[in-house]
Amino acid sequence: MQTDIDTRHHTLYEEAVTLARRVSVQPSMPRIIQRQVHRSNAPATYPEDYYRINLTTDFSTMLLCTLKADLKMLFLCATKDFL
Repeated sequence: MQTDIDTRHHTLYEEAVTLARRVSVQPSMPRIIQRQVHRSNAPATYPEDYYRINLTTDFSTMLLCTLKADLKMLFLCATKDFL
């Protein structure tokens, strides 16, 4: 998933924009400030780029790390029964 994040994100973003237009919501992004404490703040020119950098990439990284940790724990539990 990390290798083709741009393609996957673009597909998801277009779907989100289509759904948002149905309820009269325009794509936008939070303003960028110099010091941010409670959320990611990577600069981007367009809303699609902002959400790819600050949401999709971070979420997919977190998801992969969580899955790896969970699978490692399952493996350890499974092998403990055989020892």
